[in-house]
Amino acid sequence: MKRDIKPVGNLYQYRYASDPKRTQRIGVMAQEINKIRPDAVVKNSQGLQSVDYGLLFNTSKILSPRK
Repeated sequence: MKRDIKPVGNLYQYRYASDPKRTQRIGVMAQEINKIRPDAVVKNSQGLQSVDYGLLFNTSKILSPRK
């Protein structure tokens, strides 16, 4: 579970600690992304939501060769 969630300037970017060592990470909140891109949010077997960043940022367009 994420703890110490703090906004980082953008509505959808947060700094959080999710492990016992309290390693700081920056990411987005699945609950907020689910409102605008539900296809980019997945649930695990325990019902916890996470973001598929490949779908969120549609990397297929980024990695496609230029024409």
